[in-house]
Amino acid sequence: MEDTGGKYRAEAETDKRKTAETDARKKAGEVKQWEQTEDSKRQMAEKDARHVNSMEKERQIVEAEKRKYAEKDARHKAQHEPERQQAEEVSRSAARSEAVKEAMKVNPTDG
Repeated sequence: MEDTGGKYRAEAETDKRKTAETDARKKAGEVKQWEQTEDSKRQMAEKDARHVNSMEKERQIVEAEKRKYAEKDARHKAQHEPERQQAEEVSRSAARSEAVKEAMKVNPTDG
């Protein structure tokens, strides 16, 4: 008689080994996929950080430009303020003088 038990045991061992190899390959594939996913996440985070940094630099440049123009405007106003005040005073004086002339026409006094 043939020893069929040994044959079945050998086939069972072979099946276990194949299953273990398949499981190992599957696990290695999952690990590789996980590593790729993590790498993609890291790359996206780096890209987002560069974008945020770029936007912050752009915001700072815009703020600097606004400050520059505000300072320029303030200097211009300060430089021309005496002229504006003088023109305003001349205008008020002319208006008073005109009002006095009108009042004299309406209500002349014997002087």
